[in-house]
Amino acid sequence: MNKMKRKRNSKLIFSVLILAVFILSGLVGYSYLHETLTVDGNTDVYSNNWNVHFDTESLHVTENSAQVLAAPTFTDNATKINFGINLDKPGDKYAFTVDLKNDGSIDGRLAYVNIEGLENTSNYLDYSITYDDGVEIKQGDALRFHSKETIKVYLEFKKDITDNDLLNNDANLNLTLDLKYEQADGTEVDVNHVHD
Repeated sequence: MNKMKRKRNSKLIFSVLILAVFILSGLVGYSYLHETLTVDGNTDVYSNNWNVHFDTESLHVTENSAQVLAAPTFTDNATKINFGINLDKPGDKYAFTVDLKNDGSIDGRLAYVNIEGLENTSNYLDYSITYDDGVEIKQGDALRFHSKETIKVYLEFKKDITDNDLLNNDANLNLTLDLKYEQADGTEVDVNHVHD
């Protein structure tokens, strides 16, 4: 019986010792972490803002042999440009440049580019939307914060059309340039401009 009591007591002592080791390890670990995770210093947190738009002062008509029905105007917080032209005969052209600015604090990514109002014009009209150095604008192009890109819009009544492509009446076009940007997500690509 004495032997059993000793065995029980030694098991109890052993259990208490194990428990004490765990408790001491936890306390030492806690104090170690508490000591090493102490952070001193100041942190500045800044608010972010989204501000991608056309610079309304930068629009410049570079070619115009078309009749202007409506001079370019900016809508939707200067994110779209509306304009109207009449292309009367083959060879008539209309082109302009405009700066697109990112005055915000977040990088932008081009979601799409479109000129609304060009439906059913491909048989007599050529058009392009490029950067001012001729580089093609593509979905996914980056517009970094506090930067700008100059966009060139070019429309021309085709010269080499057939009699079947000629219009029965004037080509009065009411158009809207829409470049839709969204917040960059890491898939955007910086534009490789042509350098002289």
